Amino acid sequence: MGGGTRRGQMERRFGQGQPVDTYGEPCPHVKAATQVKEAVEALGNKDIIDEQSFIFWRQAIKEAVQDSNLKALTGAAEDMGDLKGYYENGTPSLVLKGTTTEGKNLRVTIPPNLIKAIMAEEGPIQVEITDLATGQAYSFYRDLHDVKEQIIDIPKDMTNNFQAHQEVVANIKPLPVWDFLGQLEGKASEVIRFNKDGLLIADLGSKEIPIKSFEYDYFKGEAYVKFQVKDIAGKVGRFRLYDNGFGEPRFTIKEGSGFNTIEGMDYDPKRDSLKIEYDHHKYKNSSTSLRFTEPPDSIDLDTRRIPEEMRLEWEAAVNSGKKQEMGKIGARVAAKIAEEEYNVEVSLNKETHGPDGEFTRDSEPCVFEAKSTADKSELEAHIGQAADEVRGRNKAGIAVSVYIDKDTGSFEYKHDFIPKTQDKGEKC
Repeated sequence: MGGGTRRGQMERRFGQGQPVDTYGEPCPHVKAATQVKEAVEALGNKDIIDEQSFIFWRQAIKEAVQDSNLKALTGAAEDMGDLKGYYENGTPSLVLKGTTTEGKNLRVTIPPNLIKAIMAEEGPIQVEITDLATGQAYSFYRDLHDVKEQIIDIPKDMTNNFQAHQEVVANIKPLPVWDFLGQLEGKASEVIRFNKDGLLIADLGSKEIPIKSFEYDYFKGEAYVKFQVKDIAGKVGRFRLYDNGFGEPRFTIKEGSGFNTIEGMDYDPKRDSLKIEYDHHKYKNSSTSLRFTEPPDSIDLDTRRIPEEMRLEWEAAVNSGKKQEMGKIGARVAAKIAEEEYNVEVSLNKETHGPDGEFTRDSEPCVFEAKSTADKSELEAHIGQAADEVRGRNKAGIAVSVYIDKDTGSFEYKHDFIPKTQDKGEKC
């Protein structure tokens, strides 16, 4: 390593104009740091540089020990070479030098007792590697529970930044899980965050839910935290937030056999229900819902929800594909809508032929036609079909199209009064 590289390394470590310690805090050893820096600039051959490298790392550890908040990592042997260990604010950390291999991995020597000390701490293991030539640092998370070789794989997205046999510096330390959550970026920092009272919450579409407990683990090169939310009906939403340390974190929900990336969350405060849309390779616009208040005792147009018993009937009919049963339940909801919107009393037809119902308006007999669906995208098309059926009866009437969410019992609708003549009806 040339003197220029060592000079750049010292400048990155001690700063330019204001010496700082290994972790960016003002360094109390300004005089010693200046002397070391001046000595580095005067180095001219490899043997002296190698010796200075040892002095450099010894000085780093000495400063760490002298800080009242740090203490030497017990078990660190004198013959550890370039590998050093110490505690930072009670957290064990390893600082080491290594070289990249042909496969762009980082090859280091990690004593087993120090790995055990690291893994005994709670929190994902963060690895930060620094290119000694450029000073560029890269961070990622790595599971070190089953390290059999003294090799740390550099993520593929970073391998192009390193050459084979390149010297790098690595800092390996457990990141307390609270810090892990606190340094999340992008959308993830909005979903899982600390509120003004310092409580950890999940902000699900503006529905704030306290996270009472969570766990962390690793999966395919990513660290993740997992927690669950139970709704009023006992349905459990299982969530995971993945982060590899350098890319965009992923917020996921368990549906089926795996965890799917959440594409959108829509919270309805009036109904106190949350709809979560997620990406799935088999289905388009896959979604699930959670409810947080008790369902009404009857069809409620204010909150647009149906009673739980009716919701269960609807869910069973939808899951079994029984269109006739769906039609009967949907007609009951649609009749309630027609009565409220038009101040009429609808008598439902129990027969399978004829209109879905009848009512009287201005002393004239009228018909009622309803269409129901569990697919929100069909809502618009169904109002047109119901209107055509009213016109086909050669009577005035009301057409209603209703969509019912099988998970929450929430519904949405469109309605239209169709006069007996062919005049265009007034949309309501």
